[in-house]
Amino acid sequence: MPFTLSTWTLAIVVGAVLATAVLLALALSRLKASGAEQDAGSPVDGGEQSNGDEITQRLPPSVRPDVQGAAGATLRAAARTDRGRVRDINEDDTLILDLKDDSGIVRTALYAVADGVGGKEKGEVASHTAIEATIRALQAHPFFENEAYLRSDFDDADVVEIVRGAVMTANREVYSTKVEQSSDMGTTLVLALVLHGKAFVANVGDSRAYLVRDNRAQKLTEDHSLVERMVASGQITSAEARLHPRRNVILRTLGSDPQVEVDLYVEPLQTGDRLLLCSDGLSSMLPDEALAQIADRERDVDRACRALVRAANEAGGTDNISVVLAEVMGSVDS
Repeated sequence: MPFTLSTWTLAIVVGAVLATAVLLALALSRLKASGAEQDAGSPVDGGEQSNGDEITQRLPPSVRPDVQGAAGATLRAAARTDRGRVRDINEDDTLILDLKDDSGIVRTALYAVADGVGGKEKGEVASHTAIEATIRALQAHPFFENEAYLRSDFDDADVVEIVRGAVMTANREVYSTKVEQSSDMGTTLVLALVLHGKAFVANVGDSRAYLVRDNRAQKLTEDHSLVERMVASGQITSAEARLHPRRNVILRTLGSDPQVEVDLYVEPLQTGDRLLLCSDGLSSMLPDEALAQIADRERDVDRACRALVRAANEAGGTDNISVVLAEVMGSVDS
């Protein structure tokens, strides 16, 4: 879903309330996977030229003033999606949605990566549906509709349940779409709601969230995959899992059943932290050590995203590759 520079400027001005920002999210902050199907050398969104090895689509980094001493995190984020070197279409989808208060400070941001499955563009429908449904579910909740998220006196457990409910709503919408279209579509989903110095992370499937701190990548989520289960039981190592012939077997996805179990995590953030969300097209190509090194060495988050995609392609690019990278720039005081 293409966006224009003038509309992006509008997003910076009016992106204070989720009820308004939901429209901006659907029109602007989305990276439509189908947009990555461009010829090498053609302009990609954001005004950058792609090259023959990397045909990506990117969102201009969301930059807000670094206001020290503000309650909540000041964030900078970027995203890239790439179809890789083997797949004909890109079934991934990504989201960056920033919210500012009246002072212009980002206190809340929502990031997501969805990796669709089903083939023949059905996976693309599933990933697109999941992210849109999640946004709508959050928008409709009183916590956001009444701007309660601007206050810091919330209970973490309440936010966890809000996020869980949004993902379960997304699951029902993907499942309904699957039934209506008589398809086998489904999608993974990993999302992070960053709120007052904490990341509320949810995942279904094998798309991951990492916390990059001090040049180390801490995996925040657990893959719902066969190889992850084999690693946990000691049958294979993490390195062997990346090459295992059944590494693509996913045990849990959105849309497979009317109900889904959602894993949720709450992670305190520090200034300088980077939060990385990605599809398995990235994590299956690179060990965690390489992810951390690349994500941490580039000061600019968009360049870091580009470097991560390039490294995954150089390692084989056997799947669609998507990454969202957010950096905590300011105070995370609660």
